[in-house]
Amino acid sequence: MTVQNNEIDSFLGRHIEDIPYEVNLLDSIGFGNEKIYSILNINGEKFYSKPLKNVIIYVDETNIIKKVYTDFKGSFDSKFYNSIVDKYGLPTSISRRVNEKQLESEEIEGTILTETTGTLVECELKDNPDLIIWDSLNIKLTFIIIDELDKIELVMEINK
Repeated sequence: MTVQNNEIDSFLGRHIEDIPYEVNLLDSIGFGNEKIYSILNINGEKFYSKPLKNVIIYVDETNIIKKVYTDFKGSFDSKFYNSIVDKYGLPTSISRRVNEKQLESEEIEGTILTETTGTLVECELKDNPDLIIWDSLNIKLTFIIIDELDKIELVMEINK
């Protein structure tokens, strides 16, 4: 099954058992009694033109999907941007980091954690943004662009 252009965002507000994928419970003690699931066998699926790597689903205490996280390789190019604009209109915000400063680093169990500060400033797609947000009445899409890892993270959630 191929994930159609907006199929993942259509999961929002649905019962976890109503989506057409097999899921695996990852954590049943999230914030406010939420449960966290992953979709199994997502390899080869796409969101618009981007191959998906992972899809994580957050549900409330009644198993209604409130948030979906996914990530994919590649850049946030104009073709991908235009396909999102065609569905949701122009974004609410496009921004990039400036004045970034590393505060401290520490190693915990083989992983180096680095704390940084900086400022987000509005920009255009051509300015290599780090964050693009679509915030409508019903849904919020937050794209986090990590160029140094050739990765895009997407959080889709129901607006409260």
